[in-house]
Amino acid sequence: MDLGDGQEHSPVRDWSKDIWGWSPEDGPWTPDHGLPAQCLYLALATRDADHRDGYDFWRQTVFYDFEADTPDDDQKATFQARAAGLVGPESAVFWYRSNRLGGHRGASRCRHADYDDFTLGLVLQGQRRHRLDSGEVLVAGPGDLFVYDPTRPCRVNWSDHRGIHLTLPRQSLLPLFALDRMPFPLLLERLRQGPMSAFLRSHLMHLALTGGRLSATHQALLLEQTRDLAIAALSAASRMPTEEAAPDATYLAARRLMARRLDDPDLDPAGLARALGCSRATLYRLFSRHGVTVAGCLREARLRKAHRLLTSAPQHITIAELAARCGFLDQTGFSRLFRQRFGLRPSDLRRR
Repeated sequence: MDLGDGQEHSPVRDWSKDIWGWSPEDGPWTPDHGLPAQCLYLALATRDADHRDGYDFWRQTVFYDFEADTPDDDQKATFQARAAGLVGPESAVFWYRSNRLGGHRGASRCRHADYDDFTLGLVLQGQRRHRLDSGEVLVAGPGDLFVYDPTRPCRVNWSDHRGIHLTLPRQSLLPLFALDRMPFPLLLERLRQGPMSAFLRSHLMHLALTGGRLSATHQALLLEQTRDLAIAALSAASRMPTEEAAPDATYLAARRLMARRLDDPDLDPAGLARALGCSRATLYRLFSRHGVTVAGCLREARLRKAHRLLTSAPQHITIAELAARCGFLDQTGFSRLFRQRFGLRPSDLRRR
């Protein structure tokens, strides 16, 4: 089955456990595996199923945040799918072709919040039906953008289709816009009609067609550009009417500056305020409007970076060195904060 993306001309890059501690041969990906230290290209198809039928292979290997339906007789006999994608430290993008399938995300799974990615995608062929917990159905056809949030109960059904989607860690999105305060249908309507919509569609279509043919350097560059474009589109779509542009711009600048200087142990609210040219009181108010604190956001960003490094960095780099890269110079204090946040010690995570 031809994806139409050129992936057959571009073999999978050499896989290194030093770059990513997980590979498709290990079974379904989970958050404990972390993300790679650099952009990787990978491809997967139902022909890799060995003696398993294609549908079961696909739902057991691919759908880590989605409970696919039990296959019917036709799906057991004829189901085919293939996908390729780019996976990096901060995001992942996949383009794919698949026969029809469906599944759901139940309320109990949503409450456990085992996955915190947010997905933005584009239908290239076929139809996608997304039924919300309220009963409302969102339909996406060729050329339509769609969104998926594993923290919201839903059911999704695809016809035979081609598509592309980008996944983004929720923590990279919540500081930027009022994602959880906006009804899903309104967010999707604004996203589809927003000023960035045409650029985002065009970019995703081109990436699905050419992503497999590019050099590793260009793939990494395009993944970063796709992430930035998607965040800009979602930010514009989800801004509430009462939110003022200037304070939001200052808040966004603060979060970006924070992300660039996580390795600076001296970075604190006073330093951020000086760099932004505002008072600490103003900075505190901006963060408070978004329901967070400056110190809390800084600590969370550092801990998440440390979690990512612990699951992806080569073993010869010590935990103390990795902690220092995230602004933690006191290893005892770092270990305590890490255990409070993730429920295990840094050494335990690394041994996994």
